[in-house]
Amino acid sequence: MIVRLNTEYGMPGDWQQGMLAAYLTVLLTYLSRLYVEQFKDSGVSADQLLLKSFQSEINERFRELREVSEYASLLNISAGHLSEVIKSQSGKPAIKHIHERLALEARRLLFHTGSSLKEIAFDLGFSDASYFNRFFKRECGVTPVEYRTSTRKMYHEY
Repeated sequence: MIVRLNTEYGMPGDWQQGMLAAYLTVLLTYLSRLYVEQFKDSGVSADQLLLKSFQSEINERFRELREVSEYASLLNISAGHLSEVIKSQSGKPAIKHIHERLALEARRLLFHTGSSLKEIAFDLGFSDASYFNRFFKRECGVTPVEYRTSTRKMYHEY
């Protein structure tokens, strides 16, 4: 294609401008196709990257930050946009991701430590142990005491 372009450039005439434009259009179309195909198989969209970034921020800051707007601010986007993208990419609301991470850590602490419920609640950023109990029951379906008792019984009895 470049050889044809160069040849046409060297042959002045009535049709030169039209032919140069046509060859140039074909060349640019071909290069555009190559560029797009280069990134087509990467499979990672901007929305998927945002979901990964959101999850990473949650893992780092779930003890301090509880609001979608706080994470949106960290990611330099609006809370509405973050919520919309997270819901479309994961099928769950953004706040659910935050709550699930808190509940996971609560279950881990209940199982692996001897800390009191009040200590665990405080460690996870809850100022009120009764609110922690309600949160845990809503997320896990059982109270923290029931969870601790059943899991320890299940894994510590042979």
